Amino acid sequence: MSTTPSIESSLNKRSASALTSAMVVLPTDDSERFKVVSDSGRIYAVDLRAGVCDCPDCLHRGVRCRHIRRAEYARGERTIPAWVDRSRLDPLLGQHVSGAPRIERVDGTTEVLEA
Repeated sequence: MSTTPSIESSLNKRSASALTSAMVVLPTDDSERFKVVSDSGRIYAVDLRAGVCDCPDCLHRGVRCRHIRRAEYARGERTIPAWVDRSRLDPLLGQHVSGAPRIERVDGTTEVLEA
């Protein structure tokens, strides 16, 4: 029996989905704006500078949605907790954007997440 918590039980729902769902973050002409292709195939516009996305979760609930979080994780602006099982992470995390996903080490420092 593993003592490592599951991603879904230990992170909030949106962060867990941002790390494990098959999504692709694509750059635009602006280094702070991205197109995020979700696992449903829908394409959302994310503006990290403004902290907004055009998905219903962000527009109607006013929350930091999984698309914003995915872009932050992909660029290394949001650190993946050390206990996260790397095999559960979406292998596309961090592809196509400048920057790189960062994961926390047990000692509290961070490292670039290798694909």
